[in-house]
Formats: sequence, C-alpha cells, structure tokens
Amino acid sequence: MLHFSGMSEELKLRESRLEGIEKQVYELLKQRWPSHSLEVAAYLNEDVSTRDHRRKASSKYMYYLRKLVKKELVLSKKVGHASIFWPLCIEKWRTIIDILHQ
Repeated sequence: MLHFSGMSEELKLRESRLEGIEKQVYELLKQRWPSHSLEVAAYLNEDVSTRDHRRKASSKYMYYLRKLVKKELVLSKKVGHASIFWPLCIEKWRTIIDILHQ
C-alpha cells in the first residue's frame, strides 16, 4: 500500500472530515487509481450484473466522486463519455517525478 506522508496539513484535515461511503470511496481511490464510477461500485461489491444495476451504481458513486472533487481531494478528467478520478496527492507525485526527469 502507498503511504501519503508528503501531504499538506490542509489536505490531511479535509481527509479527516470524511465519513461513511465517501471515506470508503476515497480510500479505494488511493489504492486503485485512476478509476471510474463503475469500477468503484464493483470494488465495493455493488451489484453491476444488469444494465439497470450498472446505471444505478454509476449514478450513486458519481455523486460521491463529485463530492470528493468539490472538496478538492480528488481530480477528475472526462475521457469520451466517462469520467476518471484519482487522488490529489497522486497528481503532486506526478509533478515531482516530471520535474526530476527533466
């Protein structure tokens, strides 16, 4: 598992305020990124066997993923008709790695 020791105090404070499903989704994204709403639903053992179940699960987890984006804990990018999400701390690591490789 990855350790996020280089996080700012503000980011840690925002993380500490998460509860319930929102916290589960965020912890999952820290371990398995990038992800989209159906991947999150499948990892959290939601029924995604039929088209109707997939639609409901996608809507449910898109709600929580958008809340995390609004709280500035997660970043998102639209790829075609899908949105993918990853933790903000990962973006900071990518920037550092890019700088080191230059």
